[in-house]
Amino acid sequence: MDEGLKSLIAKAIKDADNSYFWEDYSKQAAAVIRSIKAAGYVVVLEDPSLKMIQSGVNAVMIGRAQPHELARQIYTAMIRSKH
Repeated sequence: MDEGLKSLIAKAIKDADNSYFWEDYSKQAAAVIRSIKAAGYVVVLEDPSLKMIQSGVNAVMIGRAQPHELARQIYTAMIRSKH
């Protein structure tokens, strides 16, 4: 699990909580990330990393796919590349 994403979500949960107690929201953040993944979603960087771009380039198989299938292959490779 990406610790940066977990920390970001934990901070958002903490900021939304108006109680006066100091709590560790990592457990709630991890639960949110698991729920997102279980529903088939992923959270990705707004700008693709170089590794993501390279994964997309490597997925290109010229002449073997229709444009919509090619786009799906590139997208899938980029998302699965663990930036």
